[in-house]
Amino acid sequence: MRLEGALVAAATLALAPVAGAPRAVAPLTVTATLQPQTIAFGDPVTAVVEVDAAPGTSGVVATPSFLPFTETSVDRHGNVTRYSLSCLTDGCLPLKGARLVRLRPVVASAQLGGRRVRATAAWPVLRVTSRLGGANVSRAHFERPAAPPTPRYAVSPVGLAAGLLAGAVLCVLAACALVVVLLLGRRRRAAEKRQLSGLELAIAFVRDSTRRSAADRRRALELLAEEVEPALAGEAADEAWSAAPPTPAAAAELADRAEGIRG
Repeated sequence: MRLEGALVAAATLALAPVAGAPRAVAPLTVTATLQPQTIAFGDPVTAVVEVDAAPGTSGVVATPSFLPFTETSVDRHGNVTRYSLSCLTDGCLPLKGARLVRLRPVVASAQLGGRRVRATAAWPVLRVTSRLGGANVSRAHFERPAAPPTPRYAVSPVGLAAGLLAGAVLCVLAACALVVVLLLGRRRRAAEKRQLSGLELAIAFVRDSTRRSAADRRRALELLAEEVEPALAGEAADEAWSAAPPTPAAAAELADRAEGIRG
């Protein structure tokens, strides 16, 4: 008996952990909490995911699922991520007493030493209470279509777009036509201003003929005789057809006198 007791004691000591020996540390741990855990229908909820990774891990990813809740915002600080949630659908509506909502467990994964490690965490059960009294809960019912109704318009969008496009094109064409009319009118007025009278042309020809041949001066003085008053016309005609060719000085004098009469 003493021998058997000694053997049992030795086996127990051999199997017992050594005092002060380090415990095995998980390479990846994840926790999931809800704040608060009891809400009234339509109240916001904050879901908190905290992932702790051992040294040497990389590529840490957490993939929570919040159905039937809708994620409205995300706030990340280090290894802690806060999700703001809301639920206004039938999935959160309590009809007969409080509704217990169980979210799918959150899964976290990371790369460690050439292998992928994973960790999961279950969410606490969320209790959703009604805002209505007992007599009204049974009559509460949400009606929402699976797809939005087909829109109806007083004016067809396609027809309206086509009409607006046609109007825009007409406005552009009208603007171009106005610009063309204005430019043509301006050119016509400028041409009218530049147009010389017969007397002005004759005077200009006579002045130009002073630098040309005697034959050119004769023709210029004949033209001047047709445009000036009779007294000066006779002098210009006599000078044009005189036996001696008209000199440049004589032609210039007649042009000056005609210029003085015109002025």
